[in-house]
Amino acid sequence: MKYSVNNNQHSASGSTGFQPVEKYSVFSSQYSVENSQEHCTPVRQKPSIIGKMPILLGVFLSILLTTSLSAQKINFVGVMGNSGESGSNLSKFSDNRSQKLDGGLGVHYDRFGTLWSTAGLDQVNRYTLDGRLVASYKLPLRNNHYTNKMIDCGDQLIFLLDQKLHSLSILAKPGETAKELPIQVKIIGHSNKQGLFPALSSNNEVILVKEDGTLAKTVTKLKHTPYSLFLTEDDKIHMVINGYYEVIKDGKLVVQENPQLYGGDSMQKIDNNWYAHAWHGTLKRLDNTISPDPGIVLGGSSGSFIGHLIGNFEVSKGTAMAKINNNLFAIGGVGHIIHLMEWKEKEGRFEIVRRIGPLSKVRGSLALDSDGRILVPFGNWNWNDAPDTPLRNGTGKSGNGQTAFLDNGVAVSPSIIYSSFPAWSYGKLDTEMKTIHDSSKKFNLKHDTTANTVLKKDNNNVAYYVVSEGIGYRLQINPEGKPEKALGTFKMTTKSPVKKWTTFAKINNDKVLAAG
Repeated sequence: MKYSVNNNQHSASGSTGFQPVEKYSVFSSQYSVENSQEHCTPVRQKPSIIGKMPILLGVFLSILLTTSLSAQKINFVGVMGNSGESGSNLSKFSDNRSQKLDGGLGVHYDRFGTLWSTAGLDQVNRYTLDGRLVASYKLPLRNNHYTNKMIDCGDQLIFLLDQKLHSLSILAKPGETAKELPIQVKIIGHSNKQGLFPALSSNNEVILVKEDGTLAKTVTKLKHTPYSLFLTEDDKIHMVINGYYEVIKDGKLVVQENPQLYGGDSMQKIDNNWYAHAWHGTLKRLDNTISPDPGIVLGGSSGSFIGHLIGNFEVSKGTAMAKINNNLFAIGGVGHIIHLMEWKEKEGRFEIVRRIGPLSKVRGSLALDSDGRILVPFGNWNWNDAPDTPLRNGTGKSGNGQTAFLDNGVAVSPSIIYSSFPAWSYGKLDTEMKTIHDSSKKFNLKHDTTANTVLKKDNNNVAYYVVSEGIGYRLQINPEGKPEKALGTFKMTTKSPVKKWTTFAKINNDKVLAAG
């Protein structure tokens, strides 16, 4: 299905260096751009994999290996995991970003037809709908505080950064820095009306703030701190307090006989529906009574039902949504990446159709299987995927050691889950890899592993992995890659000391090359 977004002619200030985009066309199966500043043809390369040996990649580039024995060559053939594709349109994040998939503050779709999202702890990016970078702007370096947020108010982007407000005009020149506003607040709501947005003051007063950061009105004082605020067209301020939906009307907190639970964070109303975000890339759609309409419409919160739904761990937990047209929406996740979602009316759900942003910071290694699937810690892509293809088979891993492959194509690796806990991941790359969290320390898993390989011992698969200092561990795994039991440690001994071990390369079950 084709989505066209027609934007009226707007005159941006000539000093901005940015011209409005008149029209975009976004397809579910084939992506193109019409009448934009520059046309970029996506790079789509089919796999060229020699033999069945998995190839470890040191940089995230599609590579083509030639088989000439006299002159082997590596040729650059395209970019994956970066919607900007190449050149000045290449999407770039700030170097000041966490190794965790967090820090995202939201998403905004402006009147010029461009999308805004943070791009690290001190940067905000502006993109075309097909994912090309238009410009970057500066933010004061901030901490990763859970109350940080980006909203829009008129032609201003408002940022709450470490409980200080800042603003940036959508007409600003590329490279400009957001300016600090005079008022200090604890929380801001993702909404505005007539140039005002709701906030919570330092002494727990709900207030309305002007886009220039001055106080417009004090509404009421609360006993409990809300998690979310939202101002609607009927002059109501909606809140989530201790997980329950509450309302302020005419300056007073409305006492409700049967308050409803609000099933998530970052409350936002678009048209006639409320939206709530939860972990596992979960998005819930609710009606005006805060009842499911129909409920989960993206991902699947792992504790919400008996079963399993595919989640997108680059969304992980949504921070905000933006409506592009009746069937196309943008969602911002905690890791700064924007995803475009198509609303499937008959199925009552969203489907992610495009990924916007660069490759998220890789904490660990990359791997390539014999079918051309390229693994990063939080999912994989196929060799011939376009640069803006959403991640496939997402996992909750935030890092991993070297990936090794069993004879049956199963990938295994020590990994990191929930940002810091050691784990073990296993499975084929055509499905979601499974991960075991070693909370009981049964398997001696570590979160700083580097080199890893699998050898045969007494007809069993045994993984050998080391931490960077050279302490080695052995783990017996079954043919599916699942851990069975820890087998003790081993020692890396060399004539010359090695400061840090990095990689194993298996020759056979008796010989392994080690790099350090």
